Amino acid sequence: MEQWTQVMDYSFPSAGWSDCHSTFCLSWPRPEEPGLQWLQSLRTHGGAVVTEQLLTWNVKLDGESTPLQLQSRQFFPERVVEVQKAGSLEVVATYSWLEFNTLHVQLLLTNQGSTNDAVDLAYTSASKLEEAATPEGRIPYEAGRRVYYRPPLGQMEGEPEGSWRAVIQFESDPKAPHHPGDQLNAHAYAVYFQAELAPHSFALAAGDSQQLDLVMAFGHDYVGPRRRWEKHRPHAQQWQVSQATARLEKLEAQAPAIIPEFAEQPDLQRLYQQALFGLNSLYIPGEGGFAGTKRIPWTCKHVLAGGFFWDTAFTSVAGALFHPAAAMESIEAFSDLPNERGAMPANLTDGLIGGEGQNPIMAWGAWNIFCQTKDVDWLGRIVHSLEQHVEHWFLHFSRANGMCYIYNSLLGSDDDARYDFCMKGLYNQPVSGVDSPDINAFLVMELKALARMHQVLGDAERARQMEERAEHLARMIPEHFYFAEENAFLDVAEGTRDIMSGVLTPSLFLPLWAEVPLKTSDIQAMIETHMLNPESFYREHPFPSLAYNHPEYDPEGYWRGRIWPHMVFWMCQILWMHGYQEEATTTARNLLRMMLKTPWICENYNSETGIGWSAETLRGWPGYNWCYATVILLLSGAYQRPPLPELER
Repeated sequence: MEQWTQVMDYSFPSAGWSDCHSTFCLSWPRPEEPGLQWLQSLRTHGGAVVTEQLLTWNVKLDGESTPLQLQSRQFFPERVVEVQKAGSLEVVATYSWLEFNTLHVQLLLTNQGSTNDAVDLAYTSASKLEEAATPEGRIPYEAGRRVYYRPPLGQMEGEPEGSWRAVIQFESDPKAPHHPGDQLNAHAYAVYFQAELAPHSFALAAGDSQQLDLVMAFGHDYVGPRRRWEKHRPHAQQWQVSQATARLEKLEAQAPAIIPEFAEQPDLQRLYQQALFGLNSLYIPGEGGFAGTKRIPWTCKHVLAGGFFWDTAFTSVAGALFHPAAAMESIEAFSDLPNERGAMPANLTDGLIGGEGQNPIMAWGAWNIFCQTKDVDWLGRIVHSLEQHVEHWFLHFSRANGMCYIYNSLLGSDDDARYDFCMKGLYNQPVSGVDSPDINAFLVMELKALARMHQVLGDAERARQMEERAEHLARMIPEHFYFAEENAFLDVAEGTRDIMSGVLTPSLFLPLWAEVPLKTSDIQAMIETHMLNPESFYREHPFPSLAYNHPEYDPEGYWRGRIWPHMVFWMCQILWMHGYQEEATTTARNLLRMMLKTPWICENYNSETGIGWSAETLRGWPGYNWCYATVILLLSGAYQRPPLPELER
């Protein structure tokens, strides 16, 4: 089997192809058509489709136009290979990334006939296609919560034939919800494309081949693409795809090995590779905007695309296993931008910032990363912002008894059935009148992580204070939320012990993950009554976001039945740490097997069919960051380690 076959699929824009942390990606949503198709810019939330047909070419044989027919297209992590035929002429097109935002295109033309041919090859760039299709007016696109437009692509004067410039113009979408405090740092930005697309004419004897090489550079300014194009163009024919292969082999070698429980299984090996290469490509750097130059793990590359608070924290725990520098940058990018209340942003890309965090797990993520890197200087730079963010919860969203509360479902579980009493099935609505155990469990973990950080940094007194606060909050959680007769932690009415809805979701087991004080017999009863009960959670498709036996369960419901892999990872940790190790591994295996049913690693999965992406409901976006991360964490055995690991000196 050729290396990395059947690993990647770039036919869907949100799982598009990029490498070298490029801020552009490519995808092929029209499988029957040859050439380079969708080019997307990854600068602000949602991404932006720059063109749906980047480049095509046509040939004449002995002066007669001969249509090129696509014979095959293969996707690999480091290259895409197309085979095209025009009469007796075969064209093998190989695309690979030279470096950041710079693509190499090699065309190998072979005369498979018995007579000599005169070959004329001409390129058709995106700008030429649009000259014919859209001579004037604006081209609209939708991307996430933004609508954007651009005029037709324009040829740049004084530049080689085929180079062009576009302007992306953003406008608000009145139909889409906006997070509070959203800010764009620009309502328009430019895209530049640099290439030399002059035609070629040559004689090709029977059985002979001719190689043509192109360098194509992209950017959000003029200087960068021009500089990279000039750098690589003189050496284009010397480029070997094996150089791109070696780059990704090095990345793969840096990742931890698959644990014995899942080793020697080729399909899981391919899933692991897909997760590694896919997640690496999602670490998108800033270009001088809100993100500076730091890399943030975008959720995906189209529509539901950008940097989100708790997605970043979770994802970078896995990122640190193979690319610690990018993982550290992502945490620091958020910690650099607290607002006046001390909260880090909920949303962050180079072009957009907004909101006030989500479920608070950034310190938990940072501690796990630090245990990999042991970079004390980095820890010292971020600890103050991490602490500020936790304090903003206790200052602005806590009760008189010191417990914190969820104030809006956009913090994590957008349409959670737990809040139907006030949201009525809507998304991202204000929540009031309820106290919840999971938000406080997250905060227990944050305080514990901060205590360890201060200890490392030499502030023993601050460490002691954080540890005491963590212990105090942990003791309060069973007092307020644990119901022995239900064997469960449950939401209660504000300031009372009155059960609100009784809805069971995986989030309500998180106090066990935070190791709140509870008798061993009560922990076992909860796990065996609910977590390992096939009627509620423990099935071949494990841990839906709403218990299987709840009346409102919907296998396609976003947080009302679909399976979120990162939540299942935490459930595996709970099972393992409390002595249910066989069941933890079975859960991990079942989740991974389910994820193999879809060509891409998706945001979430239908809990009945096990399928990820749904074109009908627009759920389960392919190429999602914390699901890549879940695959890496499970296959490397991270679920067998404590949620807050001990620092190995």
